[in-house]
Formats: sequence, C-alpha cells, structure tokens
Amino acid sequence: MIAAHLSEEEIQQYALDKKGSAPHLIAHMETCVDCQAKLQTYTQLFEAIRVQEKPTFDFDLSGLLMPQLAKPKFAFNDFLVYFTVFLMGSSTIVAAFAFRKYLANIFTGVMPMFIYLILLTGLAVIVFQAAELFRKYQKQISALN
Repeated sequence: MIAAHLSEEEIQQYALDKKGSAPHLIAHMETCVDCQAKLQTYTQLFEAIRVQEKPTFDFDLSGLLMPQLAKPKFAFNDFLVYFTVFLMGSSTIVAAFAFRKYLANIFTGVMPMFIYLILLTGLAVIVFQAAELFRKYQKQISALN
C-alpha cells in the first residue's frame, strides 16, 4: 500500500474517468479504504449534479440582447478621436509635401550617434507602450474569465 494518499484532484479524476486514470492510481484506490470513502462521496456528488435539472431562463435572452447588439450607437467620443487622428495625419502629410525640399537635408548636420539615440529612445517608448497595452489586455481577459 502506498503511504501517501491520493490528492483530491486525483480522486475526482478517478471518479469521473476510471479507465483514463494512471495504473498506480487504480492500484491505490483498490487497496486504500480512506480514498475509497472519498471516492464514494465524490461519486454521489457527481451523480447528484448529473441528475439535476438544467437551469433555464423564464424569458427570451436572445430576444432581449440581439436588438441591443444589432444597432450601433453613435458615440461622440469615438468620432472626436477619429476626427483628431484624421486631422493630425492630414496635417503631417500636407507639411511633408510642402517642405519636401528641406526634409532631405534635415539630418545632415546632426551627428549619427544623436540620431541613433533618438531612434533607440523612440523604440523603447513603443516597446514599453506595447507591453503596457498587452498587460492591460491580459488583466481584462482574466477579469472576464
């Protein structure tokens, strides 16, 4: 007989799927009285859960939710954000077109090490922002689960 008893998870797995259990778990369950008592309790519990009536709503849930999901609502904040992004992008393109003669010579007097420092700083900011966005996404997903 094994000195250590099976864990609760192993007993539950055995109760749900005896054939799929490891051979050493089956051997222990056949010889250990304490684990057999726990197994009987879990078996009764799982059987009681299985025979319970499935809960149902007394109203049409899809009928209540679908109209709300189907019609998009106008959000002024979203419009304001999109308009601002469009305005900034358009301004950048117009400025780049207007000063295209000078853009080629803008970095000729700057030391290369300074340019690399600017690029590295920008890349670091982007990486940290992406990491923060991913962390926020993971937190929201874990809150939903």
